[in-house]
Order: sequence, then C-alpha cells, then structure tokens
Amino acid sequence: MADSPPLSVIAAAKLAGISLLTDASGSAPTFHFSTGLKLHGTSVLLCYIGRVANLYGGRHMNLVR
Repeated sequence: MADSPPLSVIAAAKLAGISLLTDASGSAPTFHFSTGLKLHGTSVLLCYIGRVANLYGGRHMNLVR
C-alpha cells in the first residue's frame, strides 16, 4: 500500500506494471509491505520501483552500487 504517492511515483509504478493501493490521508509518501518494512520518501520509492522493475538496466545498476 502507498500513502498518497506523488505523480512521479504513480507514473513509474504504472510504467513498471506495479499496482498501488493509495491512501490520500495527506501523510508522507510511504510503501507498506506485508513483512512490516516501510519505505518513505519520493526518491526512495522511485529507486525501489526502478530496481524491482529493472528500469535502470544491468550496466547502470553496477554504477549505482
């Protein structure tokens, strides 16, 4: 589930084929996972979506590490 993600996160998720449950409660953008893990912030969410959807490509992931 995602609390009020910004448009950039929604667009990246759609591009990656990831569906989001959203909550427009006005809180900071957050992903909640069934494991209890929470990711906060637009840049963190965009990086997460980029990694899980392999939007960076193999070569670029080696540069990021």
